[in-house]
Amino acid sequence: MSDPIKLSSPATKEFWEIPVLFEDDALLAISKPPGMLTSPDRYDPERPNLMKLLHSGIAEGKPWAKSRGLSYLANAHRLDFDTSGVILLAKTKPALVALANLFGCEKPVKIYVAILPGTPPERQWEVNAPIGPFPGRPGQMRVDPKNGKKSRTAFEVREQFRGYTLVNAVPSLGALTRSAFT
Repeated sequence: MSDPIKLSSPATKEFWEIPVLFEDDALLAISKPPGMLTSPDRYDPERPNLMKLLHSGIAEGKPWAKSRGLSYLANAHRLDFDTSGVILLAKTKPALVALANLFGCEKPVKIYVAILPGTPPERQWEVNAPIGPFPGRPGQMRVDPKNGKKSRTAFEVREQFRGYTLVNAVPSLGALTRSAFT
């Protein structure tokens, strides 16, 4: 595993040490912490975000960027502010095109882990409902039958606790079967 990427925001005086999970000549896979935007916030563009901090570090010649010889870095996807997980970054434009093509055809499988209140009636189920922005709550989504975008998510119970359930959630726009969990 490579040395972590160290980022800081002078504006908010926040500091992040981002673990590098994988790296080769074309790709950089990092572990995005919760509480960090992946890209600029449309409601507050000055708020710190991963891509802006990475690009600033490259421009300033920070040690983590210099040691990797970085001059280009682009995200192939994003994770929400509160979501932690793997972010794939392209180190070249051809790598970004290849990643965009993969994500465009839904070959990568995204698995989210969530805690739900209560106990679901089944161990596996699917929700197929259009989602859209929640009025008055920037950044939040809700089921919106009229104006929402197509959305399908398969859920599977991982573990149950008193009053809560830990689940895997696998979003997909394409055909999804129960085999998403196998």
